[in-house]
Amino acid sequence: MTGLFLFEGRRFWKPKKTRVIILLLIITLVTFIVFNIVQDKLYWIKQAADLTIERVVIESEVKRVNNELLLLKESMPDNLEAAKNVEKQLDFLTNRRYYNIQQINYTKHNNKDNAMARVELWLESDRHLLSGIEAGFPLEEMGFKISGAEIPQRISVNEYLIQQKVQPLNSPYEMTATNFIYKLFDYPWIAIILLPLFLLNIDIFSADFDGGAYKVLYSRHFSRRGIYFVKFIVRYVYSMLIVSCLLAIAFCLIGALNGYGEAGYPISYLSSFHQLTATGSQVLLPWIEYFYRAISLYLIVCSFIIILTGTISLLTKDTLGTLSVSICILFLDYSLRTVFNNESSIYMFWPLAPSVINNVLQGAYRLSALAYLVLLIATTIVLLAVGLCVIVKQDLKGGSF
Repeated sequence: MTGLFLFEGRRFWKPKKTRVIILLLIITLVTFIVFNIVQDKLYWIKQAADLTIERVVIESEVKRVNNELLLLKESMPDNLEAAKNVEKQLDFLTNRRYYNIQQINYTKHNNKDNAMARVELWLESDRHLLSGIEAGFPLEEMGFKISGAEIPQRISVNEYLIQQKVQPLNSPYEMTATNFIYKLFDYPWIAIILLPLFLLNIDIFSADFDGGAYKVLYSRHFSRRGIYFVKFIVRYVYSMLIVSCLLAIAFCLIGALNGYGEAGYPISYLSSFHQLTATGSQVLLPWIEYFYRAISLYLIVCSFIIILTGTISLLTKDTLGTLSVSICILFLDYSLRTVFNNESSIYMFWPLAPSVINNVLQGAYRLSALAYLVLLIATTIVLLAVGLCVIVKQDLKGGSF
C-alpha cells in the first residue's frame, strides 16, 4: 500500500499542469491583493463623490421644505400641528447638512490618526439618519439612499469599535492580513480557492482512462477500494497543502508589509451556528473567533469540491468531459445566485450554497451554518459512496469483472 501512495504522489507532482496551476494561483492571489489595494485607494474618493451628491440633495430639500413651511404658514396659519411637522423635517435636514459637511472634510483628510474620530462621526450620522426613519420622514422620496437593515448593523459595528478601542479599517478593502482572509471567503473571491482545487483534481481518475493505464493499475493485487481511497487521500493532502500553504504565505507577507490587522475586529455573525434552524440573532464576533468557525466550513467545502470533481472524473472517464460537466455546474450555480434571492428555498438543498462561507455564517441563507455543514457532509459522503460503487462494479480490466 505504501508503494501505491508513492505512485499516486509522483503522478500528482510530475505533470506540468500542477506547476502551471500553482503559478496561476500565485498570479491570481497577487491580482486579488492589488485589486483590493486599488479599491482601498479609491474608496474615499468614491465616498467624497457620494457625499457631494448627497449635499446637493440636502440643499435642494432644505429649499423645498422651507418653501413648503412658508406656504403653509401663509395659507393655513392656524394649522400649528402641520407646521410643527414640517419644522421637524427642516431641523432634520439642517442637521443632515452639518453631518454631511463634516463627513466630506474627513474624506479629504483621512488617515489613521483621525480614524476613531471618523468612526464617531459616522456613528452619530447613522444614529441621526435612523432617528429620521423612526420619525417617519419620507427619506427615500427626498432622494436619500438608505437601507433600514444596514444602518443598525453599521451602528452596532461602530459602537463595538469605540467601546473595545479596536483600530478601524481604512476601508472595507484595506489589505491587512486578517481582512485578506475575510474577503477571500466572500463571493466571488472564494473561487480563487475552489477553482485550483478543481483543476488539480480534474484528472484524478480520467487520466487513467485517457492513457489506458487503468488496465494495468486495476489488474494489480491492490483492492479497488484501496486504490479509490488512496487516490482521494493523496489528492486531498497535496491539493490542500498547495492552496493552504500559498494562502498562509500570502497572509504572512501581507502582515509583514501592511500589518496583520486587529484579531478582535468585529465580524457580523448569525448566532445560530449550533442550531438546525436559523433562529439566532446577528451578533458581532472578534475576527479570531469568527475564523475558528469559518475554518470548519472551509475544510468541508474544499473536501466537497475535491470529492465532487473526482466523482465526475470517474463517471465521465474523460478529462474534457469532466471539464464540460463542471462548467455546466458552475454556470448553474451562477444562474441560481443571479435569479434567486438568498432566502429562496432552493438554497436549502443546493450543495454549493455553503461554498460562500461568509454568507452562511452571517445568516444570508434560510438555514443555520450547522444545517449547511450537515448538508455538505451528507452530500460528500453520498458522492464518495457513489464513486466507490462505480469503481467496484465496473469493468476496469478490459474483461468481465
